[in-house]
Amino acid sequence: DEKEYQVDYDIAVYSITIQNVIAEFKDETSCIDIGAIPLPNVSSFAIENIITWITYHYENNDFVKYKVEKETIKECIDNPDITTHNHGMYERFQRIKRPISEWDQEFFSNFTFDQNVELLLAANYLDIKMMINTISKYIASIWRSKSIQEIKSFHGFDREFTPLEIANVEEKYPWL
Repeated sequence: DEKEYQVDYDIAVYSITIQNVIAEFKDETSCIDIGAIPLPNVSSFAIENIITWITYHYENNDFVKYKVEKETIKECIDNPDITTHNHGMYERFQRIKRPISEWDQEFFSNFTFDQNVELLLAANYLDIKMMINTISKYIASIWRSKSIQEIKSFHGFDREFTPLEIANVEEKYPWL
């Protein structure tokens, strides 16, 4: 969209993509102003809302909590006995599976499904893991409450498959 945004360094570096660009243009002894970083795959709608989302979570120290949760998950995965031998760790692991926050729920509910997908794709391009996980949880929560017929209708699959189409799929993908 050719728009430029001034973003604090502390906010911008939550994007791994932007971290990598900054690392390419500065050495260890100087912190030079690299100017505008072009993001051709990200719309101004996505950038504005990503900045808002990161700023909120940065100001509430949610990124620190997320890092601890990730480390807990990794520890539980790396050591499967932890869930049976260390009840405290298991309790922490269970809390991680909690639903998204009320703020995130309200934030993402302001957008259409297509806009949330656009935000998800932009977060993926910018490599913002916490946002990718949160949007994915939000979208999954939408689908969880829908019937199969509602999902089919939403995606334009209002008709049933013909026996020939089913046979073709079963032949091509026998494990289904």
